[in-house]
Amino acid sequence: MKSLRTLGVLVVLLGGLAAYLYYVDAEKPVGETEEKPKVFAVEADQIEELKVSTIAGGAAELKKSADGWYLTKPQHLRADDSEVTGITSNLASVSIQRVVDENPSNLGDYGLREPLAEVSFKAKGAKQFKTLQIGTKTPAGSDMYAKTADDKKVFLVFGYLESSLNRTPFDLRDKKIISFDREKVDRIEIRHGSSLVSLVKASGEWRMTAPVEARADFGAIEGLISKLQSAQMKAIVTEDPAEFDKYGITPPSAEVTIVSGSAKAAMAFGSKTADNFIHVRDLSKSLVVTAPADLFDEIEKGPGEYRRKDLFEFRAFNLDRLEITRDTTTVTFERLKGKGKDGADAWQNAVTSKAVDAAKFEAFLTKLSGTRAQSFVDEKTKAGMDAPVVTVKATFDEGKKSETVTIGRVGAEVFSGRTDEPGAAKLDATEVDETLKALDEFK
Repeated sequence: MKSLRTLGVLVVLLGGLAAYLYYVDAEKPVGETEEKPKVFAVEADQIEELKVSTIAGGAAELKKSADGWYLTKPQHLRADDSEVTGITSNLASVSIQRVVDENPSNLGDYGLREPLAEVSFKAKGAKQFKTLQIGTKTPAGSDMYAKTADDKKVFLVFGYLESSLNRTPFDLRDKKIISFDREKVDRIEIRHGSSLVSLVKASGEWRMTAPVEARADFGAIEGLISKLQSAQMKAIVTEDPAEFDKYGITPPSAEVTIVSGSAKAAMAFGSKTADNFIHVRDLSKSLVVTAPADLFDEIEKGPGEYRRKDLFEFRAFNLDRLEITRDTTTVTFERLKGKGKDGADAWQNAVTSKAVDAAKFEAFLTKLSGTRAQSFVDEKTKAGMDAPVVTVKATFDEGKKSETVTIGRVGAEVFSGRTDEPGAAKLDATEVDETLKALDEFK
């Protein structure tokens, strides 16, 4: 009976507690949530100076300039703006989840005698730094103990703050290997062993000037520029020039130079590491770093990777006239502007003045102009250019431009050549045969 009386008392107490909580919640406006107090009354963009100290990674000091953040200690270096923004944003938004000890007798209980990280900041117009100290995580692991330097009380902050605030000087520095203005890049030189690839940009178009004069692949080159610009160091290996040869930097296995008007940025590549990184040096600095090895994959590409693969410059929409010679037979087509149905353009056989189906002919032109090279061969390779099976002459852009392409066969292989480029390109034989078969419809 005694246990039943005890159970009854507990039920009554729980009922009363539930009623109280219901009453309290009912008094709150709908949608209202308890707002946690901010640790600091500051806006992220008002923070102008930072000091970051960690147990494991040393100390760094940073200052905001007109063009971004810079480390001032331990070295004067450009800072990683995204890393610093993470710190300033969290300092501005960090809130007290719960006060756990108003007057702690032993800060060591919270990992705050020697804080895991200590971050100080000075806002615009302020005379003194304000400091947040981060200790150990709570047993549950979702929160961390913290306090400010000017107050005794220990409180909880969200545990994710550790990844933003516990940063070393290396974490905070700009880790780009080389810097340049990609919008102004007008020349690239890649030296790999004894070979040189030179790429020059003029009037918005890229051309290869070495090892041969040829059209260049805009997408491939812009991809290379992006890869170089975004390349980031993984670690610093040495700053001692006497050790450069140890990492294959003197002499380098390859060099790439980016020219932007009168400015130059150059990178030298050394040996690879066992964990798939490669030693790299910005030639303007006495510093060898490691970078992901796939960066070197771009540099190892042969000249053919940077040549334009499109066989033709013209496209179906801008072609004016097309002359195709097969063996001894020549057929010519010309565009008649506005002469088709509903004012559309029409196409006709220029010799017979016979109209051709515009939709089918433009589909053929799209296929022809989309022919791409698989690879390139030098002038010494037999490519059938002395006795071509097909010669295509195209006039486009309202007669302002023209090009001539020849196609030859050597056994089962098919090659093409342009009058403005040396050597030849190897083509997909099946694709060429299908295109020529489609041409037969318009005889």
